[in-house]
Amino acid sequence: MASHLDNDAVQSILADKFAPWVRTVDLNLKETAPRAASFEWSVAARMLRPGQNGAPGVVSGQAIMAAADTASVLTIAVLNGGFRDCTTIDLQTNFLRPLFAGPTSVVVECVGFGRKLVTTRVSLFQGDATKLAATATGSFLYL
Repeated sequence: MASHLDNDAVQSILADKFAPWVRTVDLNLKETAPRAASFEWSVAARMLRPGQNGAPGVVSGQAIMAAADTASVLTIAVLNGGFRDCTTIDLQTNFLRPLFAGPTSVVVECVGFGRKLVTTRVSLFQGDATKLAATATGSFLYL
């Protein structure tokens, strides 16, 4: 499972294989490790729910789930050395603290990597990388 993909290759996969709205999530590959990859997610204002009483808006849960799902599929591609068509069959997400606009780290670990099924664990951090903002566990079936 050695990868030869860089961020340019990841961006090409996003452009060629994903729906146009998914590309607006704006994930960039930062680094890879055996069975893992990390991404920088530039959370834009369009991903925020409106704030109340002058408070800043928080990232919508739908955007967090889209980032976790997309980063998982991209990590699978990175670990395969190229895109392999797959579909999400399960995505369990836990929201632990609010996320705001700005750089967010998305770390994906493949905890199961079989011939037909891949299971990922995703951690999202903002600011202090010791405090989780959200986690997700996903299962992906190769087509």
